[in-house]
Amino acid sequence: MSTPPPQYQNQPYGYAQPQPQPPRGPQPGAALRMVKAALVVLAIFGGLGYYVWQYNTSPTGGKAKAEASASAAAAEAKTHDPEVGDCVKVADPQGEPLPTVVDCGSSEAE
Repeated sequence: MSTPPPQYQNQPYGYAQPQPQPPRGPQPGAALRMVKAALVVLAIFGGLGYYVWQYNTSPTGGKAKAEASASAAAAEAKTHDPEVGDCVKVADPQGEPLPTVVDCGSSEAE
């Protein structure tokens, strides 16, 4: 005994063709959702903009801190680069000697 073929050739057995939906008007609250989404986007971009502005203009952080760190590193490097006539203190003279420029009147000068 065989079973009858499905009602529609392109549909599995027992499923009906979908019916077209009539066009609907605007969803209630759609404008409110759009306003909320716009506020979220503005808040994100506003916060990011404020962070970038603060990073570049703050005298105690961000760009100023990076410049101060670079300046301190340059000053530190200068203390380990003696010139002719400078008084130095040598750390670890037996291993890797590290000369440090010191005041010639100090007891550390060698």
